[in-house]
Parts: sequence; C-alpha cells; structure tokens
Amino acid sequence: MQKRIIQWVAAGLAAVIAIGSLAGAFLSCSAAEQPEVSAVSSVLMEAVTGEVLYEKNAREPRPMASTTKIMSALLCLESGDLDTEFTVDSQAIQVEGSSMGLVEGDTVTKRALCYGMLLPSGNDAAGAAAVRVAGSIPAFVAQMNERAAALGLTQTHFVTPSGLHDDDHYSTACDMAVLAASALQNENFREICAQSSAQVCFGNPPYQRWLKNSNKLLTMDESVIGVKTGFTDEAGRCLVSAAERNGVTLICVTLADPNDWQDHLSLYDWGFSQVTPVEVSLPEDWRMPVAGGTAQEVALQSEEKLTVGTADGSMPQLEYQLETAPFLYAPVSAGQSAGTWRAMLNGREVAHGKLCAAETVAYRQPVEKRTAHRVFPVRIWKRIQSFFQK
Repeated sequence: MQKRIIQWVAAGLAAVIAIGSLAGAFLSCSAAEQPEVSAVSSVLMEAVTGEVLYEKNAREPRPMASTTKIMSALLCLESGDLDTEFTVDSQAIQVEGSSMGLVEGDTVTKRALCYGMLLPSGNDAAGAAAVRVAGSIPAFVAQMNERAAALGLTQTHFVTPSGLHDDDHYSTACDMAVLAASALQNENFREICAQSSAQVCFGNPPYQRWLKNSNKLLTMDESVIGVKTGFTDEAGRCLVSAAERNGVTLICVTLADPNDWQDHLSLYDWGFSQVTPVEVSLPEDWRMPVAGGTAQEVALQSEEKLTVGTADGSMPQLEYQLETAPFLYAPVSAGQSAGTWRAMLNGREVAHGKLCAAETVAYRQPVEKRTAHRVFPVRIWKRIQSFFQK
C-alpha cells in the first residue's frame, strides 16, 4: 500500500512538472507574440497590403538619417539615362559624413551614384545625384517632397538628399515602410539594395572598385532583400529592411534603435509566423485584340503569381492597370509576351508583373476572291457553248 501511494505521489509530481513545462512553453509563446524591441519607433508591415503587424510609436515623427537615401536613389533611378558618364559637380560632393569616395573631377554614372548611396551610404553620392537629376539640391529636395505627398507620406518632410540632420528633416516608421515598399517596385532599386557588395566603376579616369553594403542583415539572414541603414547623433541607429519568405514580403523599420540587427531578425521570425501566404486571384477578363487571327482577341494572364501575407484572411481590394500594345498580330502563341500589369492600392503601386497570351490564336488565311475580269469571260463562254449545243 505504501509503495502504491509513493507511485501515486510520483505520478502526481510528474503531472505537475509536465503542466509546468506546458505553462512555461505557453508563456514562452506568449512572449514571442509580443517582441521586445529596443527602438524608440518601429513598425512591421506587409509590403503589398500595407497591413501593420507590429508597431511602436510608428506614427511619431523622428529624424531618419541616411534612410533618406531610399527616396534619393529612387528618384535618381526613375530619372533614366543611368549609364551615361558625366563629371560630378564639385560643390555637391563637398559634404561631411559617409562617402563613396568621390573627388573633384571624377567621372561617374547615375547608376554608380545609386550604388554609392545604397551600399556605403555616400552623402557625396546623394549630393552629386541631386544636382545631376534636378540641377540643384533645393530643386531635388522639392521633388523628394512632391513624391512623398504623392505616396501619402503625410508626416514626412525632406530638407537634404543625404539625411544629414536638420530639425525640419523627419519622417515616421510607418511612412518609411510605405516608401520602402514603393521603392522595391523599381527593379533597379531592388537589385542594388540587395547586394552585400558590388564592383562599381568611377574616378578620373574611371576604374573598377568595390563598395561594401553597410546593411549587415544581408549576410545574417538569407531572406533579407534590403534596404537601407542610417545613423546620426541626433537620429541614432536607423534601419529600414525587407525580407521575403514563401512569396510574402515584410518590411521592418526601426528608428533610434541601439539593437537594430537583432530586433529586425526577431520581428521577422515573429511576423512571418503570424501571416498566411495567400495567392491573389488575378482578373480572368484580361483580353487583347488580335489582328489577322482566327479569333478577334486573346485572353491574357500573368507570368508571375502574386502572393500576399494575411493575418486575418482578408484580401486587399486591388485595382489593376494594364500596359500593352493596341493589338497583337496573328499568329499568337500561348505564353507570348503581351505587356505588363500593375496592382494599385489606394493609388500606390504595390505589385507588378508581365503579361502573356493565355492561348494560341492561329493566322487566318485570306479567302481568294474572284475578280470581275476573270468571272465575266467565263460566263460569256458558257453561254456560247450553250447556244451551239442547242
């Protein structure tokens, strides 16, 4: 009997220990659901839907240092003519702080300047790009603020293209996340900011040299695809990053964060566990006229899938814009390139892709028509034959 009681007690203790372990695991999960972030301001946002998964003082205006260069590089890339060489403006590159190494008389391209802005965070590159694109730094800053207004960044104001401190130069974590999502729609921007290092040609005369990205997250997590670091004494450590897993892209922004690398990694691990990848059903009524085909039009489809991450299962109400030629010439093959599509949310482009023909349309052979000069003699001849046969 005593032995049985001891067994019951042992079993009870085991149950208590098991329950304690489960409770500990539950508390651990609960803690994971509320990431501890050192930043003064931070946000974690789904790139397409704009759904905010986590925020802390995310709408509080603060200095954002060199993350400013997201806007500067985007405008420079959008201005075109990226590979034409020119000599940098000698005054524009005379700026303190981080540098890509420009000196007076250097020959560069706009593309090289964008590498200089997004990798080593060159303030000299930002100044040179501003003058090349807009003619002067004030004119370029005006363009920056115009684009901010167009993107709905109501709590953002730019004073410099580099992000050097000014009391009137500020943004919020939420605004910077929206800006990053927009910039990542530019293929050149996305390609540049994702590189941990790159070989770039510039100088007098130009020569190849290596630039290193200050964004250490690129080598800490293979899912990270950018975006930009920043630091000033007034702003503290600032970081805008993006990561993609299972087709879902999340954007994380921290302002004034002494532990930014780890905070971003923790927020991503938590954030991706909170969302479910959902493939967006693109419209099925995309069609395009066909000239000279057996059908008057052809159905179109996207070459890529559009995936979003949703925490509650709701889908965004997207609007689509198609960019195509007036028509395709037959024959049309299934899979043939047919243009591009853009997905818009609240007037902002959130995704884009390529269009292709969803089916085959054969060439329509022209029907040979009898002409009057051929038909008339035949009829006369038949009448003559009929007359003599009578």
